[in-house]
Amino acid sequence: MTRPLTTVDRAITVRQPYGQCIAIGRKTVENRGQGTDYRGPVAIHAGKRIQPGGDRDPRVIDLYGRDASTGMPLGAVVAVANLVDCHQMRRVPGSPSGACCHPWGDPEYVTKVGTLPAYHLVLADAVLLPEPVLVRGVLWFPWLMPAAVTEKVRRQLAAAVTR
Repeated sequence: MTRPLTTVDRAITVRQPYGQCIAIGRKTVENRGQGTDYRGPVAIHAGKRIQPGGDRDPRVIDLYGRDASTGMPLGAVVAVANLVDCHQMRRVPGSPSGACCHPWGDPEYVTKVGTLPAYHLVLADAVLLPEPVLVRGVLWFPWLMPAAVTEKVRRQLAAAVTR
């Protein structure tokens, strides 16, 4: 059972166009190099930079077409979702990617210093905010949003959930 999306103070930074794919509820797995014990509401923060190669990702092209990142918000909270699970990638024979959580769960997480087995952060119940909320992101996850940002997100979330 997921928690109701009524308030949120934790966030995860995701580069565009992937942040927007999560925001519209189509990308339900975020890949990371380490796991977390946290479960519950999490703000989806679109980082200030575009993910290299993101606009060439066939999964993104299927949703947005080419040059998907053009015009997408950067440096702002764009949505809230429930983090419902986190697990290390499992090999699945016959899966197109070779990993569980297809199509968004990747088998590996690439860092500047090498490749790690991916951890899959499983998201559900995404709610797109009517207006992006500007805030500087933080690299670790989950990070705590400033109180003023949390309040702006909470107000938009309350309006979006009651629609």
